[in-house]
Amino acid sequence: MAFSYLTHGTALRLPFLCEELGAPGPDLSADLCVAAAEVPRQLIDAELRAPLYDTSLEAFLYRGGMRSARFLATRGESIVFHKNARCEEALFVHHLLHPVMVAALWQRGLFVLHASSVVSPKGAILVTGESGAGKSTTVARLMVDGWPLHTDDVSALCPNQDGTLQVHAGARHVHLHEGAAAQLGIGTQGLARHDWHRMKMAIPASVSIERHACTIANIVYLYHADTLSVETVRGRDKLPLLLRSVYGPVLRETAVMRYDLLSRALSEIEMIAIGRPLGRWTAEEIVRAICRG
Repeated sequence: MAFSYLTHGTALRLPFLCEELGAPGPDLSADLCVAAAEVPRQLIDAELRAPLYDTSLEAFLYRGGMRSARFLATRGESIVFHKNARCEEALFVHHLLHPVMVAALWQRGLFVLHASSVVSPKGAILVTGESGAGKSTTVARLMVDGWPLHTDDVSALCPNQDGTLQVHAGARHVHLHEGAAAQLGIGTQGLARHDWHRMKMAIPASVSIERHACTIANIVYLYHADTLSVETVRGRDKLPLLLRSVYGPVLRETAVMRYDLLSRALSEIEMIAIGRPLGRWTAEEIVRAICRG
């Protein structure tokens, strides 16, 4: 039996129910089909190799380890997987919806950032930045103010018909540490803590009823700093921050083909960089800075 979902602007067909994608929709004409099948241990024509993956222009092989599966994404049209003996379903789904789905989205012509977003009255607020700088916590704090979750960790960008850059709707859960959830008054009883995701929990989030692609109003880049600082980023200064936020691996040929999307982000979208000090709660201050920006 197959189940249809719409995520990141892609009609996805899975051979199993997936809670993280919400309730399955009507039987759509699938853009991307997922199925169990034999998966090679390496790509013969790989242009880039690493311990966890091999990649070429048309294929991405991911080795998820004994607790997960091997995956092969091809041309943005299919993903096949072979589960290992000790496969854990939560880790398997995480690998499928994050590194493997990201590769398929690049193959489909999208520009993918390691970022989360909410829907504000002006459009999507995209939050990216350094690992551990508080992206998910910031997005969850914005959700407390009533702004629906749009994406979590994976944000797929593309131009709309008039060329304006937009981000497709993605996740229905936000991943948080228990301490951050407690500070925000978000209940976590009964939710599993995942050792492979820095003990974060997948917390069901409020999302828009109609989940269309949303024009990007602002990009927020978070980084570690000694003191809280906020600055507007202009022109070419946006480029290194956006490049650090790319969700990869991405071959140079692929990046060059997507340069037009990056150019639009550099010229059209407001961007602020926020330095976040470690060791104290700063979510309220960061959200105030975002709302002012």
